[in-house]
Amino acid sequence: MTPPALICPSCHGELISKATCLYCPPCGKEYPLRDKIPLFAPEMDSFYEGKFTQTHYLYPETVRRFPVLKSFWRLERMLNINARPYRVLNRLSLPSGGEFLDLGCGGGTEQFTRLGKVTGYDISLGSLQMARAVYPEVVQGNVLQLPFADNHFDGVLASHLIGHLPRSEKIIFLKEIIRILKPGGFLILFAETDADHFLFRFARQYPDLYQKDFIRRPGHLGLEFLPDLDMLIQSIGYLPVKRVKLYGFLWAVEHYNHKFSSDYGEQSRFFRGFHSCCRWLASRAFFRETADVLLGIVAPLVLGISSDRQIGEWFLAYQKPEK
Repeated sequence: MTPPALICPSCHGELISKATCLYCPPCGKEYPLRDKIPLFAPEMDSFYEGKFTQTHYLYPETVRRFPVLKSFWRLERMLNINARPYRVLNRLSLPSGGEFLDLGCGGGTEQFTRLGKVTGYDISLGSLQMARAVYPEVVQGNVLQLPFADNHFDGVLASHLIGHLPRSEKIIFLKEIIRILKPGGFLILFAETDADHFLFRFARQYPDLYQKDFIRRPGHLGLEFLPDLDMLIQSIGYLPVKRVKLYGFLWAVEHYNHKFSSDYGEQSRFFRGFHSCCRWLASRAFFRETADVLLGIVAPLVLGISSDRQIGEWFLAYQKPEK
């Protein structure tokens, strides 16, 4: 049987399950099944395939093996800068036990399952094969053509996705989400935006490196400042619910390595030393976690005095109107 939420993304017709595919009688299209995962975009995306496969569990393997460490880990999560988005999510009032969609789910996020039943959706089959460890259903496809019925989900989560979409595609993406949300349903974004703090200004002094490290390598083709993004989202019909600053120029230690390649060290003696320090910390778990906790303690103070233009990542919550 086909899950009742799945429809043909092309014509929105009802799908019929066959042994090796899902078939749409109205338009005649067939969507293959691989490892029991429906493939609605079977031509794999070479950029994203296998790129984001890490499954984010509630507890790391060491804590799962030694439950006595759980209390310590919970305390660490209350402070660690990496956990900021999830702490904000926990404070948001969402329908208990509802049905949620994790768009661009990568390898899956176990904490999302505390909200209710979560379906994982991603363009990468490799990511979805990992996400099945935490999500009961996973579906492969393009975020611009969602194969889900109208008014189905209580909430849609999109973590670090919207900054990957050019503005023209954001419009299609947002319209698709509002279509599949129930009246009163929530859109939750961990949204990357453009920023104007001193690290971004330094990076932009070297346009070729900036394009390589901040745009092309992470796939951030749609970074824009928050007011422009917020205006676009509300123009589609969403009602704003919550907006929280997540990150300005303070990030987890590993993120400095991801955002700034060693090539920046050739341009600045300070960045050469800074990059070496971050690389050393990131390679040593105890020191990395300690640094991330200290950064997490300082971050709220820094964010409190930072202007909106200095913030490069936001927690954004919107709601589909009841009528």
